[in-house]
Amino acid sequence: MPPDVRSRYSEAERAALSVIAEQCKRKGFCDLSLDEIARLAGVGRTSIQNAIRKARSKERAHISVRERPQRGSKSLTNIIKIICSSWLGWIARAIGFKRLNTSETAVKYSLSKSPKEAKQAFEKEGADRPETQSHRLFSGFSPGFSPGRRIGDDATA
Repeated sequence: MPPDVRSRYSEAERAALSVIAEQCKRKGFCDLSLDEIARLAGVGRTSIQNAIRKARSKERAHISVRERPQRGSKSLTNIIKIICSSWLGWIARAIGFKRLNTSETAVKYSLSKSPKEAKQAFEKEGADRPETQSHRLFSGFSPGFSPGRRIGDDATA
């Protein structure tokens, strides 16, 4: 975001507007819902609403918003376009964009090569412990025996 535009918004609003700007760079417009923008930006829904309200105000006029109401049903998502010439130039030069990854969408890497190997290592480690061998102690008893049964339970069974 250009410094003259950036200075007019809070950090949460800048995060929201950067998600919108990245979508505008990809498709020419942003049609994400407020919840999707909030999830990608890592801020609350109200911060998104405030950012859009400020950016479309007459004194700033950084974006245009086309609302798409539907008669008798839920409205479609708004179409947001950037109309600020300095911001459009900034996007065209592709300055200041990072990959938008949240904990929900980011790929998590494990220290082991695969989850199967990690599970096998855990099972191998657990087999050596005496607590995990307790099930072997009761395997020699009769088929109806279980360690949790009380003596009086046999009479009713």
